[in-house]
Parts: sequence; structure tokens; C-alpha cells
Amino acid sequence: MKKTLVVGVVLVVAVAGILWGLSPDKSLKVHQPQPVQAEDHPQPSTASTSPPQRQPRNARIEIPDVLNFSSCESLTETYSDRRSRWLRERHEGWADYIDDGYSLDAVTVAIEHFLNSNFAASFRVGYLRARTEMGQELRFAQNELERQFPETKDFGLTLRVIPPSQAYKDFLSISPSEREALVTRQPPTINEVAYFTRDSELSDEDIILLLTHVEDMHTEVHYHREESLSILDHVIISGRLPVVQKLLEQGVRPSEDAYLGSSMEHALVMLDYAQAIETRGEPDCCPREADAAAIVALMQQYGSAARFTTQSSDQVEGDIPRRAYRFDADAITHLRQQYGLDLTTITVRHGPNKADAKPLIDKIAADLTQYLASNTDAQQLETQIEQCRELLRDFYQAWQPMDANHLIMPIVEQYADDIRRIEAELSAIDPGLVDHYRHHQWIRGLVRFRYPFDSEAKSALENGDPDPAIAFILALDIDAQDQVEYALHVLTWNNEYLQPLMRSGLLPSRPDYFLMDRENLLYDMGRLKQLESLGLDLRAEDSVGQTLLHIAVKNGRADLVSELVAEGFPFGGRGLNQDPLHAALNPSNRRLPIQTMEPIVRELMSFQPEVDIFHHRRLAVMQLKYPEVYQALVADFPELEVPEGTELMPVRL
Repeated sequence: MKKTLVVGVVLVVAVAGILWGLSPDKSLKVHQPQPVQAEDHPQPSTASTSPPQRQPRNARIEIPDVLNFSSCESLTETYSDRRSRWLRERHEGWADYIDDGYSLDAVTVAIEHFLNSNFAASFRVGYLRARTEMGQELRFAQNELERQFPETKDFGLTLRVIPPSQAYKDFLSISPSEREALVTRQPPTINEVAYFTRDSELSDEDIILLLTHVEDMHTEVHYHREESLSILDHVIISGRLPVVQKLLEQGVRPSEDAYLGSSMEHALVMLDYAQAIETRGEPDCCPREADAAAIVALMQQYGSAARFTTQSSDQVEGDIPRRAYRFDADAITHLRQQYGLDLTTITVRHGPNKADAKPLIDKIAADLTQYLASNTDAQQLETQIEQCRELLRDFYQAWQPMDANHLIMPIVEQYADDIRRIEAELSAIDPGLVDHYRHHQWIRGLVRFRYPFDSEAKSALENGDPDPAIAFILALDIDAQDQVEYALHVLTWNNEYLQPLMRSGLLPSRPDYFLMDRENLLYDMGRLKQLESLGLDLRAEDSVGQTLLHIAVKNGRADLVSELVAEGFPFGGRGLNQDPLHAALNPSNRRLPIQTMEPIVRELMSFQPEVDIFHHRRLAVMQLKYPEVYQALVADFPELEVPEGTELMPVRL
């Protein structure tokens, strides 16, 4: 294992060396690939749609003067964000509570209480491993690494046991005789055995061969695939009955950690899984039910117990961190009759006593409240948080929109290929559903990936020549719609490429705005004006009935909306789909927070659009969420007032 450590240190130092070798200029050029795009040239700024910057860690939580949906949403999100951040950052120091005299069980329960069982299990197994002989060796090596190379701590680089070692990396591909020679010449570690148990290409005999050459089968497992230190548990999870039997014969006994899964619990999880697989008719892919049942019986024979939420003849059910097991009456009867296995007689065990963790939970809660309150009165903060949660609960109880796909799919199934009828039915529910349907119909046919331009085409694009790229696209076996997408991608390099692309037949004079938006071509008014002057028709509706204004609204670009209105770009009539005002009033669009939505609505009202029931249904949601904004808009535009009895918007778009 010491050789594994040496390899780990060398790898970490090598990675650190690569990072240190980057000059500031080089690191600035590291590219984050854009969705769908394979090229690496700069994209236009989208600063106005960037998410807000996270508050500093010690920022005070401001209690709002007025409690309404907006202020409560902001308060609870800030509270939740800072609470989660503090708890996660505290995660590295949870072990300090044990040094202060609290038990491992109490700390584990406290972590589950404030975070979840996954965090609790991760902490617990890490704590237990850190206190093994191997854990101490890893800690020593980590300290030495950080002493010699302090920068590694800043990078967050840590040493872990990652099998297999170099000697065993080709274990699967060598012959049986070579395997025999290898395990004799260089015995495997317990971690390598744990690693190979999950590989279906290796037989049970191969795993037993490895095991028989391990120095000590009782050594704690550090391979992180499973949250267990017992090699027996790793083998059980792999469903290898003969290997389980071998381990038991060699004196390895079932694990019984108070919080992590016991050997019996792991066996029950695998039995549940094996039954499900066998029911689906895939018995050859996974652990067989007969083997899984035999493993449970063996665990019962050796006194291994399990936690159950229910254990009766009608149902046997329980769970462990990240996994669960459940057997109904039929499964229980089947196992009893087929294998003589009675799940109702398995010994019951209990997890940590949660009452013992109460003093620690109270202490952490007090520390957390003090941290969150900062200079704010803690009691006032807690009171307002509860009031806000109640206000938000009331709103979400009043407005429970359906998911768009749940409304669309039954209609699509009913009317099959009659697209006109489908769109008419969807429009009668909400015109936004038509846009949603058309959007998904449209992108279904687009290329899933883009062939990167060859070096000649790319170099030419960088130097002002689009012809090699045009030839590259024309040579591809793709349809016209995909050619348009490629052509628009070429256009992102230089607006002057528009006319050569149009002459080649790759790009029509009126491409769909959705595709232009995918290529980030609609974010700059200067670019739009230039493209228009070069021959692109940007004032008409595209093939799915949308205008540029519609796209700018959906993207939450209040600045661009204002510029488009000032430049006389059309509002666009509405057929069956949404008009820009419908899109602006969509309460589900995260790009349209109320501070963005209000100025956009005011700009759009300059077109004096016809206000219909679908606008009013959206406004009815606004009336609940942001009554002050609603009243201000109605005061300036009386036609926006919601008639009494108007239903709330029925769909989340």
C-alpha cells in the first residue's frame, strides 16, 4: 500500500506542476465550451442576463420593511443560501465536536438533522477511515506534501486511495497463469480486491484468488466506491455468493456500524434489486435472486441485524444512507416458499439514539442563528422567516400550475400528426403551449453536435475568408435546416460573412430567430443593424411566428427591448402562439424577475396591444405575487386590470 501512496504523491505533484506552469496569460485563455458550439472564438457579452453576484460570506441578512412575495422570496432564498453555505463549510470541522466531547453518533445525527443522511454518511465513513492505520499514513503523506509544496493546499489537492495500482492496472487482460504469478509476486491490497469485486468480467474464482493473497482480510477498506470499511460489504454489494462464503470461512464477520449500512442491510438492498431485475427478465446482467437470498440467509445465520421501518407479513421495509429495501406480501411469501427465507424473523437493530444528539443540535442551531442574524435581532429574523414561509406557502397553494409537457402530451397523442388541430387545442388552453410545442418540434431535428471545422477552414475564418468553411459545410451530409445552423455559426465570426453565406444558398434572408439566438447573434443592437443593412430580414415574423422582440423579451433583455422599440421593430401579430406581451408576463420565466418584467411590460404597452384573457390570467398571478407592481401598471394602463373571477394562468412555461 505504501507504493500506492508514493504513486499518489507523484500524481498530485505532477498535477500541481502543470498548474504552476501556467502563466497568468495562458490561464486566461483556457476556454469554457459553449453549448452546441465546437469552436473556441469569443462570444458577445451577455452581462445583463448574468446571475447576480453571491453575497459576501459575512453579509448581513436585511429584514425587509414590508413583507410581500418579492421581499419574502428574497429573504428566504438568502437565508437558505447562507444557512446551507455555513453548514457545508462547517462540514470540514464537524470532527471538532468529537474533540469537544460529543460522540460520533451525536455528530452524525446532527449532520443528518441540518443537512441530510448523505452528508452524514460521508462524514462518518471519512472519520472512521481517517483513524485507521492507512488513514494515519495518508494524513502523514498529506502533511508532508503540503509542507514541501504549500500551494497544494490552496488548490485543494488531497491524497486518496485510488486502486488499482500500476501493477494491477492490466489485471483483466492478462491470462490466468499471469494472474497467478502476479498475485504471488506482488500481493494485492484489500482496496484492489474491493475495486475488482464490481467488475463483471472477473469470475468469483478470480476474486477469491486475489483475496487469498491479501495479507489481512480484516483490514479496513479505503476504496471510496462504497461507504463501508468492510470487504465483506463490498462483496455483498457485488452479489458474489461464493466470495461471501469464503470470507466467512476465513473469519470475517458482518459489519454492524450504528449508522452506516450493516452487512444484513446491504444484503437486503441487493435482494430487493435482484428481485426487480429478475421481474424485468434480465437475470444474467446482475446478481441473481437465488444468490442474493442465500447471502441474506448467511447474514441471518451469523447474527447480522437490520433496521426496519416496517417488518410484518404484509411488508418489510427499511433504508440506509443512499439506499432502501422494500418487499411486499407477495415477495415475502415467494422468498419463504422458494428459498425458506423468512424476512420477518431477521433480527432488528436500531440506529443512533437521536435524543443523545439534542444538546449538540441545540448548540449548532444557536450558533447558526447567531451567524445568520449577524447584527440583526435573531428572534426578529426567525419570526419573519416563519411569516415569509407561511406567505409563500399560501401563494403556492393558490397557484398550482401544471407542467407544460403534461398538458401537451395527451393532446399530441390524441391528434397524432394533425399539427393544426394540436396547435389549436393547445392555444385554447394557453398560447404559450404552442410556442413550447413548436420549440420542441423544431429542436428535435437539429444536429446533436457539430463537426469542428478543419484547421484550414478555421484559420481562414480567423483571417477574413469564409469560403473554406462554406465548402466544408456543403460537403457534409446534412439537411438544409442543419446547414442553416452551421451557416449562422460561421456568421458569429464576422458579420461580413453574411452575403457569401446567402450567395452559397446556405443561409436564407430570413432565418429563424431561435437559431440565431442559439448562436448568440441577438444580443447586440449594433450587430443587428449591420446584419440588417447587409440584407438580413429581421423585421418579419419567422417560421414559428416569433419576432425579434419576442426573443428579446423571453431572454429578459430589457435594454434590447427598449432599443428594438425605439428602432421601430414590430410587435408582431399573434396567430395561435404568444405575443411578446404574453411572454413578458410569464410568471415562470426565471429570466424575468419582477424588476426586469415591469419595464419590459411598459415598453410593450407603447404598441397598444389587444389585451386578452391570457394576458389577464398572467396578470392575476402578478396580482398575487407583486401587488404593488400590478397596481402601478394598472394605474398607467387600465386595460391591464384583471376582471373579477379571472382564473390564474394554468400552466408553468
